[in-house]
Amino acid sequence: MSGGCHKGGVDIWSEMIADAIGIPKEIYLPDVHQWEDDKEPMIPRWGMFIIKKGYKSRNMEIGDNCDVLYCFEPVSDGKRTILGDNGLKGRWSGGCWTYNYAKKQGKEVHIEVIG
Repeated sequence: MSGGCHKGGVDIWSEMIADAIGIPKEIYLPDVHQWEDDKEPMIPRWGMFIIKKGYKSRNMEIGDNCDVLYCFEPVSDGKRTILGDNGLKGRWSGGCWTYNYAKKQGKEVHIEVIG
């Protein structure tokens, strides 16, 4: 399962590894590059809109559909941090938000700080 981050990193690496060893993958892409969902008018005069999924809704889908969630974060730059399973402080991100979301649902979660 991957969030398909357009900036690269661990999402792309996990997708490449899945392809290399022949395991199926699920990629959850946002429709818009922003935290909250967006509404696009379909037929404005009738009040009809198309909801475009942002990062938050995409991350909720990942948390809802995973059995086990692994979050990999770079070492913190001193701003908002999260403590990794390995005792290192990592940078807070949307991946950490998803980690906490899945954890609240009783999912098995792991966070590793790399770098």
